[in-house]
This record gives sequence, structure tokens and C-alpha cells, in this order.
Amino acid sequence: MANKPNYGPLHPVLRRPMNFRWTAKPPPSATSESGNTIAQSATQLSATPRYRSHPHWGLEQHPVEPAPAPKTTQHVVASYATYLLAFTAALYGAAAVAELIRYFTLLYNRTRLIPLPIAYTTDLLVVTASIAALVFAFLTVISCASWLINFRNEMCHRYGLRETRSTRWQFIATVLPPMSWFYPPTLLAELIQNPRVQSVRNPAELHNVLSRIKQWWTLWVLTWLFAGASIIWRTADTVQAQANSVLFAVIVNVVASTCALLAWNVIRVCSKLVDVTQPTDEENNSPKRWIVASSP
Repeated sequence: MANKPNYGPLHPVLRRPMNFRWTAKPPPSATSESGNTIAQSATQLSATPRYRSHPHWGLEQHPVEPAPAPKTTQHVVASYATYLLAFTAALYGAAAVAELIRYFTLLYNRTRLIPLPIAYTTDLLVVTASIAALVFAFLTVISCASWLINFRNEMCHRYGLRETRSTRWQFIATVLPPMSWFYPPTLLAELIQNPRVQSVRNPAELHNVLSRIKQWWTLWVLTWLFAGASIIWRTADTVQAQANSVLFAVIVNVVASTCALLAWNVIRVCSKLVDVTQPTDEENNSPKRWIVASSP
């Protein structure tokens, strides 16, 4: 009977026979969401599969994911921009409904007396909705200003541009009127019309983004003008003028709500320009070498 090998002082785990197997695994991107590999579901796909990394032969490996960069306060505030815009649009819509209820109450009060609780309730609805809309509009402006600064930094990083304006100046000019009337759309359009960006992006896509920015810009300035006119109109002395000011307030709130929705749309289309999962025209037109890969 053969003698057993003497492992000496080795750890018990090391006394077990080790069996190294050479395996070939496809990259993680080659596996679909349902768990099937690209090769198994090739009959269901029309496009040629693409990989984020090349398949490798060797021992089983797990790619090391890079550690995410720590988020600053500015990034956290900017991440709430779309949510605040949607909520602010809803609040301005509620304020428009409250003003409309008050207007119909005034029309009814021309020929009949209304109970005091109803009058107080309509006033409370208008005041509550208006104050809430103004408070969240201020928070939304702060969040959108942070998003604009982050967007410019990401655009400069991806397309090799150089930022010529300080972060503090961009924030102040985006928040404080009257600079805020024209400075934010100018900062956006400046990046979209940059020759470097236009050389690597689809012209139709950039034209669409510019048209969205112009639509929002027009309504943004119009909202400020309507708001100023509404404040002046409420100082009228006659009963009919005050009633008309309530109806005009309905229009102002509707315009403000629409402006918030257009701003949400601008953020959505602009974010696609810095989405690394969407290749640019330059990346699409670069030479590629396709290889056949299958799962083991």
C-alpha cells in the first residue's frame, strides 16, 4: 500500500487536492436580463451583439467595478430637479383651480349672498395653494441651478471642452432676476451650439434640443411678465377689475405650470447628451472588428 504524502505543518484546507479548471466566460454584458446568453437568444435579436469588454480565456474572473465617486451636496440637490419641477407644476395647477373656484364664487355673489364659511374656504384654498407654489418654485430654481452647473461640467468632461465661468457666478446668475431671465438658456444654448459637440452629435438631435430650450425660454420670460402684470392688476379699486384680476391669475398659474413642465422636458432631452450609454456619431462611425463569441 502506497504511503500517503506527508503535508507537514500545512493548514488542513491546503491538504485537499486543488483542481484548477480553465474556463471561457462571456462578459457580463453578453447575458440578457432573463439569464440567457446572447448566443442562445441570437435568433430573437436582429442586431449584432456588442460587448463592453472582450471575452477572455483563463481562470474564472470577476471584473472589479470602480468605486463610485462621492456625491457632493450640489449633486444631491441637482438630483431632485425633475421631481421638484413636476411637483411645482402640480401646485401651480392647483392654484389655478383655486383661483377659478374663487372667480365662480364672485360671479355667484353678484346676485346672491354666499355663506361666510364658503367665502373663507375659497380664500384659504387660494392663499395655501399660492404660497405652496411660490415656496416650491424657489426650491425648484435652486435645484435647477445646481443641475445646470453639473450638466455643464459633465458636457465639458465628455466632449473635451473648457469651462470659462466660475461655479459661483453661474449659480448667482441663474437664480437672481433679471439675469435669470436670459442666463440659463444662454448657458444651455452655448453648449449645444459648440462646434465640438456639433461635430460628434446628430444634427437633428441638437436641433430638437435647441427648439425645446427656445420654447421653455419664451414661456419662462412670459411667466415673469404675467406675474408682474397680475400683481399690478390686483391693486385696482373697482369690483369688476378685481374680479378680472382673479381670472387673470388663473391664466398666470396655468402658464407657470406649463413652464415648469417644459423645463422638465428640457432637462430630460439635455441629459441624453451626457448619457455614456448612448454613443455619439463619432463613436458609431469608428472602425470596429466583430468577432464570434459563444458561451461555454
